[in-house]
Amino acid sequence: MDEQDYRRVNEMYERYQQRHGDHLMIILPAVDSCPTIYNLSSNGRQIDWSVDESRDIYSGGDVKVHKYSCSRMNKDQTESRITFSVSGCAGYSPDEKLGGITFTIHKKNRPRAAESSLQSFSLSRNHSGSSLSTSPL
Repeated sequence: MDEQDYRRVNEMYERYQQRHGDHLMIILPAVDSCPTIYNLSSNGRQIDWSVDESRDIYSGGDVKVHKYSCSRMNKDQTESRITFSVSGCAGYSPDEKLGGITFTIHKKNRPRAAESSLQSFSLSRNHSGSSLSTSPL
């Protein structure tokens, strides 16, 4: 993912903060298996965030689609990274952050995606290339 992808995810974050709906699909290819598909949909008050790993050939036949219904979208920034996540999700601790997508900030202050992680499922990997499908509501 690149700076354009960062801008689009940030746009969804800003729209959510203003209580506007949005839809975003992110397809992150993997080096050794099939892509992970993030599907984010918001009505401005709630975010439905799903992570589809069902195409993973190494899953042993287990369908892995993780779905979260959440009340908050978060943006956490350090000197070197910006992470978007959700919290306030049904069935989880109110402050537990899930479904994180992390962008690395390079010397020119241009964010680039470095990894995507699901805290509760310990998924962490580097991605090269992406496909992004969006449609504001």
